[in-house]
Amino acid sequence: MRRIIGIFQRTLVMGPLIEAIGMFRKNVLAVPLVLTALVAVGAHASGNEGLSSQSILRNDFSEQKYWPKYEVPRSIEFCGGDWCQEVTVKTKRTTAAWDAVFLMFYYFDANDQYRERRDEWATVLLSKHGKKCVGTSEAKAACALGKLKELHGFEYRRVQYDVGSRCSSNFEVKLPYFGNKGSCVRLRK
Repeated sequence: MRRIIGIFQRTLVMGPLIEAIGMFRKNVLAVPLVLTALVAVGAHASGNEGLSSQSILRNDFSEQKYWPKYEVPRSIEFCGGDWCQEVTVKTKRTTAAWDAVFLMFYYFDANDQYRERRDEWATVLLSKHGKKCVGTSEAKAACALGKLKELHGFEYRRVQYDVGSRCSSNFEVKLPYFGNKGSCVRLRK
């Protein structure tokens, strides 16, 4: 019993749980309270609480080279792989916009090592934004991005920097994902 209490003293539900265990020793009716406390501990231990796509990307790619200095108004741009992901929003940068950036990077540009590392978060985002999406994981991600686009009016682009220019092309949420519509802008020094 002391070992169990010692384990739970390190959790956020320490007080109520210790009381529940004490009541359990005296009263069988305390079982639901103990089970509720254990479920709360399990939910907290899942590791996803307090995480966001923005915090994950900023933590995993903290160097400035991943975050271009060239900024398009009302957009988020992230360069983690062979190309950069840009999500343009109508009003302000939102959690959903950061989720879209993460989904674009994870499913269409990340290497296998990163995909293995962040598989759990990608699954969370697909279950959040891709309800009723079917097919391969890339098809589900494109479907989720389509739903985010419809809901928030996002525009998606693939961006590359080369020889003093910033070139971008539309990212479509259906095959073929990479559209031919694009443009290049000369960067100022």
